Amino acid sequence: MEEVFNFKIIPDLKKVSKYKWIGKIPKSWKVIRLRYLCTIETGTKDTQDREKDGKYPLFVRSQIIEKINSYTHNTEAVMTAGDGVGVGKVFHFYNGKFSAHQRVYIFKNFVHSVGKFIYYYLKVNLASEVLSSNAKSTVDSLRRRMLADFPIALPSVKDQEIIVKFVDKVQFKLDQIISKKQQIISLLEEKRQAIITHTVTKGLDPDVPMKDSGIEWLGEIPEHWQLLPLKRIASIMPSGVDKKSKDDEFPVELCNYIDVYYNEEILENLDFMKATASINEIQKFKLQKGDVIITKDSETPDDIAVPAYVPQDLDVICGYHLTLLRSNEHKIIGEFLFRSIQSNLVKQQYSSVAYGITRYMISIRGTGSVLLSIPPIEEQKQIVKYISAKVSIIELLKGKISKQIELLKEYKQALITNAVTGKIDVRDYDS
Repeated sequence: MEEVFNFKIIPDLKKVSKYKWIGKIPKSWKVIRLRYLCTIETGTKDTQDREKDGKYPLFVRSQIIEKINSYTHNTEAVMTAGDGVGVGKVFHFYNGKFSAHQRVYIFKNFVHSVGKFIYYYLKVNLASEVLSSNAKSTVDSLRRRMLADFPIALPSVKDQEIIVKFVDKVQFKLDQIISKKQQIISLLEEKRQAIITHTVTKGLDPDVPMKDSGIEWLGEIPEHWQLLPLKRIASIMPSGVDKKSKDDEFPVELCNYIDVYYNEEILENLDFMKATASINEIQKFKLQKGDVIITKDSETPDDIAVPAYVPQDLDVICGYHLTLLRSNEHKIIGEFLFRSIQSNLVKQQYSSVAYGITRYMISIRGTGSVLLSIPPIEEQKQIVKYISAKVSIIELLKGKISKQIELLKEYKQALITNAVTGKIDVRDYDS
């Protein structure tokens, strides 16, 4: 990637003895406290002042930018969260009319400095230095004096402008590359879903005789397949085993919501939660080879019935917020049930039967009502083998592209950091 950006390493640097974390900077640079480069104030608005269709941006303590119909500032400004989880991590640069939350710091009226250079410099340095120097192990707020005294290693205004142009270019070009790679991952995920959905509803033989399923959204299915509700082919067992430990129960390892949501397979190497359960709960909810676990409640209907497959017996209990599905082996194998629930057509059914307002859930009746296309057992085995092979290739490609994206992000951050701290000379870059 180096050939995209024209820069060279600066060989002649000086040490900054007073602020050791700054390290070495070019000899022409100066270290100036932030108070001498801009004014520092806080916003005046609260989150409740936001308006959905507001005309102006309202900067709050997160990367999300709200809207409002009034503005308190009309200027170039850098903003950062004064408290909350965004402390030292959330930054905004804006030039125009805006309002800000009362716990958002606003840096404006820049002198001897370029606003966007200050923005990039603080993004690189503020969190790691100001917050780590605070006595608290977990810092949840920034004080005005901490910010006012923060040292900025500063080149001339002209060089600041050049560095800003370089960093803007770095971000634009690399973000374009990253975006294209993310689009490829999205296309691969669509292909993955299409393979699963088609195969579990139409089978592997394109020439097989078909019949009308009688269901408009499903269309035709192979003539020798059955269309059955889940309740006819599997036991449905919502779990009530929670994470609390009780003295009159037995210690167990618990498979919880996160384990299912983020893993397609529940394996013994997962870091299961420690809890307790009764004898009856252990007998009923202990995981067996071929089990399928689904999420039974969530914040959105799209996250209802996210499935995970259990490929081997485990001394692990299915936990709260989950439903254990145990298939009738004479009608459906567990892995085919798992792939069927992954399909778009079954996901859509679960989304439609989910109910709730701020949190969605599915009842036992709703869980059992979804319809699945069921081929003979031997054909199910062939289908899951085919899907596994195809999905493995797609996941391998996704993994490689994800690694490329990770490296590009690291490269981008390194270029930005080195540019705004004077480690590389970008004055001759090709604009």
